[in-house]
Amino acid sequence: MTEMPMLNLPSVERVQFERNFIRTAACELRFPALLKLDSDPPIKIQQALRKEYPIYEIGASLDIGPAGVDRSKIHRFVSKRKDWIVGLSSHSIVLVTTNYQNFEKFRERLQFLIDRAVPELDTDFFTRVGLRYVNQIPIPESTDWSELGELINRDLIAPLIDGVYGLIGPSENTVRGRTEVGGYSFRHGMKPNPDKSTCYELDFDWYTENVSVDDTIELVSIFNEKNFQFFHWCLGHEAIESLGKPSPKNEER
Repeated sequence: MTEMPMLNLPSVERVQFERNFIRTAACELRFPALLKLDSDPPIKIQQALRKEYPIYEIGASLDIGPAGVDRSKIHRFVSKRKDWIVGLSSHSIVLVTTNYQNFEKFRERLQFLIDRAVPELDTDFFTRVGLRYVNQIPIPESTDWSELGELINRDLIAPLIDGVYGLIGPSENTVRGRTEVGGYSFRHGMKPNPDKSTCYELDFDWYTENVSVDDTIELVSIFNEKNFQFFHWCLGHEAIESLGKPSPKNEER
C-alpha cells in the first residue's frame, strides 16, 4: 500500500506579529481515566492552581468543538479576568484562552499546568495531546467576492472567487491529514458573527497519541511551528499586513 503523503507547505520565516486573529487557543491533554474525578472534588488540584485560577466552577462543559472535551463532569478553574480556563474531567485536562498574545505566554501557562496539576493525575503519559487555534479574519461588508483573495490565499478559496458556488451563506470545509509528528484537522469557511458581520474562520487542530509527560512541551512547540506555517499560507497579503509589524521570533523551546 502506498504511504499517505504528509502535509507539505512552503517554508516561511517565523516572526511575531503585533496582532493576531486568534479567537480561541486550546491545548487538551488526555490521560487514562481517573474515575474518582467523577465523584470526588479535586481539592489538591484546586489548591495547586488557585493562585493563577482562583475561580472554581463545576458542571459546565467546555465547548471547543469536535476535537475538544466531551460532556462528562467538568471542573473549571478560571483566571481572575476570566480569559484563561482550565477544564478537568475524569480523562482530560484542557487549557483554553480567549486572550492569546503569543506562544511563549501560552507555553508558560501550559508548563505551570503540567507542573502543578499533572502529578495529581497519577500518570506519566498522555493518551492524546492536541493543540488547537481558531482564527477569525474579518471580511469587510464592502468586499466583493473577486477581492477575497486579498485576504485569503486564492488557492484555498478559488471556487468562491470564481463564483462556482454562487452566492453562499455560512460554510465549512474540512481537511484531515498527517505530519511526521501526528495528525491534523483543518476546518475553514465563512462564518457570521453575533454583530451580523462576516469573517473567514481558520480552525487548526494538531494532535498525536501516547506522549510522555516529559515530552509534551516539546511536542506542543512543534505543533505551534507547523500551525504558523499553515496559518501564514492561508492568508492573502492584506490580511498579513493587517497583523502589523513582524519581529524576530524567539525560537527557544
